[in-house]
Amino acid sequence: MARQFCLLGGVLLLMFTVVSGSVQACVGARPLAMGGAFIAVADDANAVYWNPAGLVQLAGKSQSTSMLALAGGINYQWFFASVERYDQVVVGVSGINSLSGLDFDSDRNVDALLDNTWYQFSVALPLDENLTLGANLKFYQPQLYILDPRVGYTTQAAGMDIAIHWQASEQLRVGLLSQDITGSKFYYPIGYIAMATNVRPGIAYDLDEDTTVAMDIYDLTGRRQVSAGIEKRYEQGALRAGYYHDTWTAGFGLNAGQNFAFDYCYIYDSHLVSLRWNF
Repeated sequence: MARQFCLLGGVLLLMFTVVSGSVQACVGARPLAMGGAFIAVADDANAVYWNPAGLVQLAGKSQSTSMLALAGGINYQWFFASVERYDQVVVGVSGINSLSGLDFDSDRNVDALLDNTWYQFSVALPLDENLTLGANLKFYQPQLYILDPRVGYTTQAAGMDIAIHWQASEQLRVGLLSQDITGSKFYYPIGYIAMATNVRPGIAYDLDEDTTVAMDIYDLTGRRQVSAGIEKRYEQGALRAGYYHDTWTAGFGLNAGQNFAFDYCYIYDSHLVSLRWNF
Protein backbone atom coordinates (compact mmCIF):
# COMPACT_ATOMS: atom_id res chain seq x y z
CA MET A 1 0.00 0.00 0.00
CA ALA A 2 2.79 2.44 0.87
CA ARG A 3 4.44 1.73 -2.48
CA GLN A 4 1.17 2.44 -4.31
CA PHE A 5 0.75 5.78 -2.53
CA CYS A 6 4.35 6.74 -3.34
CA LEU A 7 3.76 5.87 -7.01
CA LEU A 8 0.51 7.86 -7.05
CA GLY A 9 2.15 10.82 -5.34
CA GLY A 10 5.05 10.81 -7.76
CA VAL A 11 2.80 10.80 -10.81
CA LEU A 12 0.65 13.58 -9.33
CA LEU A 13 3.73 15.67 -8.60
CA LEU A 14 5.05 15.18 -12.13
CA MET A 15 1.71 16.15 -13.63
CA PHE A 16 1.31 19.29 -11.51
CA THR A 17 4.77 20.53 -12.49
CA VAL A 18 3.68 20.84 -16.15
CA VAL A 19 0.22 22.38 -15.67
CA SER A 20 -0.97 25.75 -16.92
CA GLY A 21 -3.52 27.13 -19.30
CA SER A 22 -7.07 27.62 -20.49
CA VAL A 23 -10.06 25.56 -21.60
CA GLN A 24 -10.92 22.91 -24.20
CA ALA A 25 -14.34 21.27 -24.61
CA CYS A 26 -15.08 17.54 -24.65
CA VAL A 27 -18.08 15.18 -24.49
CA GLY A 28 -20.15 13.16 -22.01
CA ALA A 29 -22.07 14.39 -18.98
CA ARG A 30 -20.39 11.89 -16.65
CA PRO A 31 -16.76 12.62 -17.69
CA LEU A 32 -17.26 16.40 -17.70
CA ALA A 33 -19.00 16.37 -14.30
CA MET A 34 -15.74 14.77 -13.06
CA GLY A 35 -13.85 17.77 -14.42
CA GLY A 36 -12.95 15.99 -17.65
CA ALA A 37 -10.56 13.69 -15.78
CA PHE A 38 -11.54 10.51 -17.63
CA ILE A 39 -8.49 9.29 -19.59
CA ALA A 40 -7.63 6.67 -16.97
CA VAL A 41 -11.22 6.09 -15.74
CA ALA A 42 -12.60 5.27 -19.22
CA ASP A 43 -14.89 2.49 -17.97
CA ASP A 44 -18.07 3.15 -19.96
CA ALA A 45 -19.06 3.89 -23.58
CA ASN A 46 -17.78 7.49 -23.23
CA ALA A 47 -14.30 5.94 -23.53
CA VAL A 48 -14.60 5.92 -27.33
CA TYR A 49 -13.72 9.63 -27.11
CA TRP A 50 -11.56 9.77 -23.98
CA ASN A 51 -9.53 6.57 -24.22
CA PRO A 52 -10.70 3.69 -26.46
CA ALA A 53 -8.26 1.33 -24.74
CA GLY A 54 -10.35 1.64 -21.57
CA LEU A 55 -13.32 -0.04 -23.27
CA VAL A 56 -12.03 -3.43 -22.07
CA GLN A 57 -13.26 -2.45 -18.59
CA LEU A 58 -16.93 -2.63 -19.60
CA ALA A 59 -18.61 -5.18 -17.37
CA GLY A 60 -21.32 -6.25 -19.82
CA LYS A 61 -21.39 -7.41 -23.42
CA SER A 62 -22.47 -4.07 -24.86
CA GLN A 63 -23.28 -0.50 -23.88
CA SER A 64 -24.54 2.64 -25.61
CA THR A 65 -24.58 6.29 -24.61
CA SER A 66 -25.77 9.62 -25.99
CA MET A 67 -25.20 13.25 -24.96
CA LEU A 68 -27.03 16.48 -25.73
CA ALA A 69 -26.10 20.07 -24.78
CA LEU A 70 -29.36 21.69 -23.63
CA ALA A 71 -28.19 25.27 -23.09
CA GLY A 72 -25.10 27.41 -22.67
CA GLY A 73 -21.92 28.04 -24.60
CA ILE A 74 -20.08 24.72 -24.77
CA ASN A 75 -19.17 23.98 -28.38
CA TYR A 76 -19.87 20.23 -28.39
CA GLN A 77 -23.53 19.84 -29.31
CA TRP A 78 -24.19 16.10 -29.37
CA PHE A 79 -22.47 12.74 -29.08
CA PHE A 80 -23.50 9.11 -29.34
CA ALA A 81 -21.62 5.81 -29.04
CA SER A 82 -22.34 2.10 -29.06
CA VAL A 83 -19.80 -0.57 -28.10
CA GLU A 84 -19.80 -4.35 -28.25
CA ARG A 85 -17.57 -7.00 -26.68
CA TYR A 86 -16.27 -9.93 -28.71
CA ASP A 87 -14.50 -12.14 -26.17
CA GLN A 88 -11.53 -9.99 -25.03
CA VAL A 89 -11.74 -7.45 -27.86
CA VAL A 90 -14.17 -4.49 -27.67
CA VAL A 91 -15.22 -2.46 -30.71
CA GLY A 92 -17.38 0.65 -30.98
CA VAL A 93 -18.94 3.17 -33.34
CA SER A 94 -19.68 6.78 -32.45
CA GLY A 95 -20.57 10.21 -33.80
CA ILE A 96 -19.68 13.68 -32.48
CA ASN A 97 -20.68 17.21 -33.43
CA SER A 98 -19.05 20.51 -32.46
CA LEU A 99 -20.02 24.03 -33.45
CA SER A 100 -17.25 26.63 -33.09
CA GLY A 101 -16.79 30.25 -34.07
CA LEU A 102 -13.35 31.18 -35.34
CA ASP A 103 -11.33 33.91 -37.02
CA PHE A 104 -10.45 31.97 -40.16
CA ASP A 105 -8.07 34.57 -41.58
CA SER A 106 -6.73 36.98 -38.96
CA ASP A 107 -5.02 39.14 -41.60
CA ARG A 108 -8.32 39.77 -43.38
CA ASN A 109 -10.50 39.46 -40.25
CA VAL A 110 -12.74 36.74 -41.73
CA ASP A 111 -15.36 35.60 -39.19
CA ALA A 112 -16.47 32.00 -39.69
CA LEU A 113 -18.38 29.14 -38.09
CA LEU A 114 -17.07 25.56 -38.19
CA ASP A 115 -19.81 22.91 -37.94
CA ASN A 116 -17.75 19.74 -37.55
CA THR A 117 -19.35 16.29 -37.45
CA TRP A 118 -17.22 13.18 -37.36
CA TYR A 119 -17.69 9.45 -36.98
CA GLN A 120 -15.35 6.96 -35.32
CA PHE A 121 -14.64 3.25 -35.34
CA SER A 122 -12.99 2.24 -32.06
CA VAL A 123 -11.15 -0.91 -30.99
CA ALA A 124 -9.60 -2.03 -27.70
CA LEU A 125 -7.12 -4.93 -27.83
CA PRO A 126 -5.61 -6.35 -24.59
CA LEU A 127 -1.87 -6.96 -24.76
CA ASP A 128 -1.88 -8.77 -21.40
CA GLU A 129 -4.18 -8.92 -18.37
CA ASN A 130 -3.29 -5.35 -17.29
CA LEU A 131 -2.24 -3.46 -20.45
CA THR A 132 -4.54 -2.58 -23.37
CA LEU A 133 -3.97 -0.83 -26.68
CA GLY A 134 -6.78 1.21 -28.26
CA ALA A 135 -7.38 3.16 -31.45
CA ASN A 136 -9.97 5.32 -33.22
CA LEU A 137 -10.33 5.60 -36.98
CA LYS A 138 -12.07 8.92 -37.69
CA PHE A 139 -13.99 10.29 -40.66
CA TYR A 140 -14.59 14.06 -40.60
CA GLN A 141 -17.32 15.96 -42.46
CA PRO A 142 -16.64 19.60 -41.45
CA GLN A 143 -18.70 22.45 -42.90
CA LEU A 144 -17.21 25.97 -42.88
CA TYR A 145 -19.56 28.94 -43.00
CA ILE A 146 -18.18 32.40 -43.77
CA LEU A 147 -20.45 34.94 -42.07
CA ASP A 148 -19.77 38.04 -44.20
CA PRO A 149 -20.28 37.51 -47.07
CA ARG A 150 -22.45 34.50 -46.19
CA VAL A 151 -21.11 31.40 -47.98
CA GLY A 152 -20.53 27.76 -47.02
CA TYR A 153 -17.96 25.10 -47.88
CA THR A 154 -17.96 21.34 -47.27
CA THR A 155 -15.01 18.96 -47.24
CA GLN A 156 -13.94 15.59 -45.84
CA ALA A 157 -10.91 14.25 -43.99
CA ALA A 158 -9.70 11.20 -42.08
CA GLY A 159 -7.80 10.89 -38.80
CA MET A 160 -6.64 8.50 -36.13
CA ASP A 161 -6.24 8.35 -32.32
CA ILE A 162 -4.12 5.86 -30.39
CA ALA A 163 -4.36 5.11 -26.67
CA ILE A 164 -3.18 2.83 -23.89
CA HIS A 165 -4.74 1.83 -20.57
CA TRP A 166 -2.77 0.22 -17.76
CA GLN A 167 -4.24 -1.35 -14.62
CA ALA A 168 -1.20 -0.59 -12.46
CA SER A 169 -2.70 -2.07 -9.30
CA GLU A 170 -6.09 -3.00 -7.91
CA GLN A 171 -6.77 0.67 -7.12
CA LEU A 172 -4.58 2.56 -9.61
CA ARG A 173 -5.22 3.02 -13.33
CA VAL A 174 -3.11 4.97 -15.83
CA GLY A 175 -4.13 6.09 -19.31
CA LEU A 176 -2.64 7.92 -22.28
CA LEU A 177 -4.42 9.27 -25.36
CA SER A 178 -2.89 10.84 -28.47
CA GLN A 179 -5.57 12.46 -30.63
CA ASP A 180 -5.32 13.09 -34.36
CA ILE A 181 -1.85 11.64 -34.73
CA THR A 182 -2.10 12.12 -38.50
CA GLY A 183 -2.58 15.89 -38.14
CA SER A 184 -5.82 15.98 -40.14
CA LYS A 185 -6.42 19.06 -42.30
CA PHE A 186 -9.67 20.44 -43.69
CA TYR A 187 -9.03 22.02 -47.09
CA TYR A 188 -11.30 24.76 -48.45
CA PRO A 189 -11.05 27.07 -51.49
CA ILE A 190 -9.95 29.90 -49.19
CA GLY A 191 -7.46 27.92 -47.08
CA TYR A 192 -7.33 25.05 -44.58
CA ILE A 193 -7.95 24.26 -40.92
CA ALA A 194 -5.69 21.74 -39.12
CA MET A 195 -6.74 19.44 -36.28
CA ALA A 196 -3.85 19.71 -33.84
CA THR A 197 -2.33 16.53 -32.44
CA ASN A 198 -2.48 16.39 -28.64
CA VAL A 199 -1.15 14.00 -25.99
CA ARG A 200 -3.20 13.52 -22.84
CA PRO A 201 -2.07 11.44 -19.83
CA GLY A 202 -4.32 10.58 -16.92
CA ILE A 203 -4.46 8.68 -13.64
CA ALA A 204 -7.35 7.35 -11.56
CA TYR A 205 -7.29 5.99 -8.02
CA ASP A 206 -10.09 4.14 -6.20
CA LEU A 207 -10.16 5.34 -2.60
CA ASP A 208 -12.65 2.54 -1.95
CA GLU A 209 -14.99 0.43 -4.09
CA ASP A 210 -17.44 3.36 -4.38
CA THR A 211 -15.12 6.38 -4.69
CA THR A 212 -12.75 7.33 -7.51
CA VAL A 213 -10.47 10.37 -7.84
CA ALA A 214 -8.78 11.19 -11.14
CA MET A 215 -6.59 13.74 -12.90
CA ASP A 216 -5.67 14.40 -16.55
CA ILE A 217 -3.47 16.82 -18.46
CA TYR A 218 -4.35 18.41 -21.81
CA ASP A 219 -1.91 18.67 -23.67
CA LEU A 220 1.72 17.58 -23.07
CA THR A 221 2.82 18.91 -26.47
CA GLY A 222 1.28 22.37 -26.07
CA ARG A 223 -0.50 24.44 -23.42
CA ARG A 224 -0.79 22.16 -20.40
CA GLN A 225 -4.16 22.29 -18.67
CA VAL A 226 -5.25 20.29 -15.65
CA SER A 227 -8.47 18.38 -15.11
CA ALA A 228 -9.29 16.76 -11.78
CA GLY A 229 -12.42 15.14 -10.42
CA ILE A 230 -14.13 12.78 -8.02
CA GLU A 231 -17.04 10.38 -8.27
CA LYS A 232 -18.94 8.90 -5.32
CA ARG A 233 -21.18 6.02 -6.33
CA TYR A 234 -24.36 4.84 -4.61
CA GLU A 235 -26.85 2.11 -5.42
CA GLN A 236 -29.24 4.73 -6.85
CA GLY A 237 -26.61 6.68 -8.79
CA ALA A 238 -23.57 8.90 -8.20
CA LEU A 239 -22.42 12.39 -7.21
CA ARG A 240 -19.59 14.03 -9.15
CA ALA A 241 -17.49 17.19 -9.03
CA GLY A 242 -14.34 18.44 -10.64
CA TYR A 243 -12.08 21.19 -11.90
CA TYR A 244 -11.94 21.51 -15.68
CA HIS A 245 -8.91 23.56 -16.78
CA ASP A 246 -10.16 26.87 -15.33
CA THR A 247 -13.66 26.24 -13.95
CA TRP A 248 -15.51 24.05 -11.47
CA THR A 249 -17.93 21.39 -12.65
CA ALA A 250 -20.63 19.35 -10.91
CA GLY A 251 -23.19 16.72 -11.74
CA PHE A 252 -24.95 13.54 -10.77
CA GLY A 253 -26.10 10.20 -12.12
CA LEU A 254 -29.33 8.30 -11.56
CA ASN A 255 -29.67 4.55 -12.09
CA ALA A 256 -32.84 2.82 -13.28
CA GLY A 257 -32.07 -0.80 -12.47
CA GLN A 258 -28.85 -2.35 -13.76
CA ASN A 259 -29.28 -1.44 -17.42
CA PHE A 260 -30.10 2.26 -17.61
CA ALA A 261 -28.55 5.48 -16.24
CA PHE A 262 -29.15 9.22 -16.60
CA ASP A 263 -26.24 11.66 -16.15
CA TYR A 264 -26.25 15.45 -15.75
CA CYS A 265 -23.38 17.98 -15.82
CA TYR A 266 -23.13 21.72 -15.27
CA ILE A 267 -20.09 23.38 -16.88
CA TYR A 268 -19.47 26.89 -18.25
CA ASP A 269 -23.14 27.88 -17.84
CA SER A 270 -24.00 24.85 -19.99
CA HIS A 271 -26.32 21.99 -19.06
CA LEU A 272 -25.41 18.59 -20.48
CA VAL A 273 -27.47 15.41 -20.22
CA SER A 274 -26.47 11.87 -21.15
CA LEU A 275 -28.19 8.51 -21.23
CA ARG A 276 -26.37 5.22 -20.84
CA TRP A 277 -27.87 1.79 -21.34
CA ASN A 278 -26.57 -1.79 -21.28
CA PHE A 279 -27.64 -4.91 -23.15
